[in-house]
Amino acid sequence: MVIPGKWYSGLLFFVIFTVVSLNSVFSMIDSISSHEKQEKGSGELQYDYYENPELAGIIKHLETQYIQKSELPSAIDVFLKAVILHEHKSITLGSNIESLGWALIDIGNSFYNMQDYLFAEKVFEKALFLFIQAKSNLGTITTINNIGLCKLHLFEPENALQAFKKMLVFSTEVNDSSRIYASTIYIGMSLRDAGNYNEAIQTFVNLDNFPTSEVERVLIQLKNLELGDTYIKVNLVDSAYACYTRANANDKEAEAYYSSFGLIKMAKIELEKNNINKAIQLSEDAYYMIDSEQFRSLKATACEVLYHCYKKKDNDKLALKYFEEYQKLNSDLNKKEIRNFVDTYNRKLERIGIKHELNEIRKQKNEAIAERHNQQNLAVFLVIMAILLVVSIFGSRNFYSRTNILFNHVESYTPWHKIILSISFLIYFTTFNYLFVPLGNAMEIRQLEPIYRLIPGIISFLLSSAFFVLFTITQQARKKAEQKENPYTYYIIATLFITTCLLQYFYFNSLSFGGINFLLSLTIIVFASFIVPLYAFILLVENIILRQIENISKSLNQDISDINTNYFPKEKTVSIASEKTKGKLNFNISSLISIEAKGNYCMFNFDEGERLSTEMLHITMKSIEEQFCDFENIIRCHKSFFANIHKIEKVSGNSRGYFLHLKHCSESMPVSRGYQKKVMAKIREAKAHLS
Repeated sequence: MVIPGKWYSGLLFFVIFTVVSLNSVFSMIDSISSHEKQEKGSGELQYDYYENPELAGIIKHLETQYIQKSELPSAIDVFLKAVILHEHKSITLGSNIESLGWALIDIGNSFYNMQDYLFAEKVFEKALFLFIQAKSNLGTITTINNIGLCKLHLFEPENALQAFKKMLVFSTEVNDSSRIYASTIYIGMSLRDAGNYNEAIQTFVNLDNFPTSEVERVLIQLKNLELGDTYIKVNLVDSAYACYTRANANDKEAEAYYSSFGLIKMAKIELEKNNINKAIQLSEDAYYMIDSEQFRSLKATACEVLYHCYKKKDNDKLALKYFEEYQKLNSDLNKKEIRNFVDTYNRKLERIGIKHELNEIRKQKNEAIAERHNQQNLAVFLVIMAILLVVSIFGSRNFYSRTNILFNHVESYTPWHKIILSISFLIYFTTFNYLFVPLGNAMEIRQLEPIYRLIPGIISFLLSSAFFVLFTITQQARKKAEQKENPYTYYIIATLFITTCLLQYFYFNSLSFGGINFLLSLTIIVFASFIVPLYAFILLVENIILRQIENISKSLNQDISDINTNYFPKEKTVSIASEKTKGKLNFNISSLISIEAKGNYCMFNFDEGERLSTEMLHITMKSIEEQFCDFENIIRCHKSFFANIHKIEKVSGNSRGYFLHLKHCSESMPVSRGYQKKVMAKIREAKAHLS
């Protein structure tokens, strides 16, 4: 089945319009979905982490949790690191995978130092995945160790034990002595926390057979302290004391913290045994060994032991001294906590204001995104509309005739009607350019004063008015030259379009808007602003003219019907001679149907009862017009046609004009615009004579 052209264009337009509409709907759904996701939550600051969900929980926790911590610089440091990782968008197995894993280790350590073991464990698990993919033994061992420590602090000794056993296997495979030693310590700690004291003690004791030259002194101290704590659990105080003593061995490589820790443990044991002097000596050694503000709580513990020792010795002066220092250290710690509380409270107040501002910014951002989606969809729709209209207008063979109809119709307006039409187009152009602004700087342009946004529409209107005047002048020149078509139409339209684009671009450029993308978007808007009203106005005028023609055709058909009913042909012979040859044609005027020009000849059509006959004669239309001037029923309807009024069966018309349907003729005879009034007048005169 062949689809007519107009239906094909309509179908194509419908399909494209449907696609654009669906695209608009889906864009709106995506925008709403994204907006809902961003607004969802408990009211805390939310971010869009959908492209990197691995780090979403970490950053969210930082937003809601660490603002309450005292280590604000550390929290900020962790936050920045997490944001940097978020910029990776997703974790890919590329060349930087191992370095990314170590970055996660750094972040996890920050969580661990801030005693947030749950989130530290999550980060370490991500790092473990990366190290396994990168086949990094060192990274794998480190990560498993850190996961085990997190589980140990989370009171999951059984799970921690499994992690440390895996660490021991990996450490043994790479023959890393220090890590083998450390893994064994952590296994013993897990066994102790799980209540397996004997197995834990055996695990620690087995490390005495390990070559001490291959491990750091700090690990040996840690092992002795942990073994001592395990002996305390089973009330083996002497064994515990021996372990603490070994942890406090005078070694330049020993860690002061572990040494002082061991001394305080020993002092407490001596105090319980009532060995006051020994307890004082051990406590004072620990007291003077601690010189870092970081270990203030440990120093307070030493002061507490010294206070109890001197209290038992009835040395109130020294007891009071250490009690006051103990109180001062605790007071400083409490003040720090209060100060941190106040700082946290102030930060919360500040966050409320920031949150409100961010919510406003987020709201404006969502509105801008929605606006951009709408502008893009509208731009696509305008482009498709413009293309369809251009194909419909310029691709038609009747483009010139349609423009002629349009401008002839406008020329027929009264001055008052032309003023109203001009005002209508001024309102249209200003409104169109006010609503549709170029993409890229749409938000900035919409923030301009209304007067500045009306100027592009005024530019389009003024240039369109100049275009109409210029086209009218060329139309008059065409009529004088008796040209069928206006040769300047395309040039005028192209000049109007290019000039409007350039003037609007220079105007926006003066307001600091510009760029190639801006120019392209502006070109689309200008193009659509011209082509849409042009096509709509052509359709409107054609519809108006078509209705007028239909009404007139109906009236003429009634007149023709009356003529054919009451007309009785008069017999009269006519003789027509050729101008340049000896040819001559004799016929009865009542049998003549029409005359049609055929180059240098004319074809005469006659009514021979039930059939049509034709004769050719070398003669001009001008000569025929002169010889038939006395016959009122023979009228000229076109520069190439004459018709007999009494042989017209009906009149039809469309937006391009009228057509006469003659007896025995299969094709209709056109009535050109220059002869329309004369033809209608002749038909009505003929009816008047008969009546």
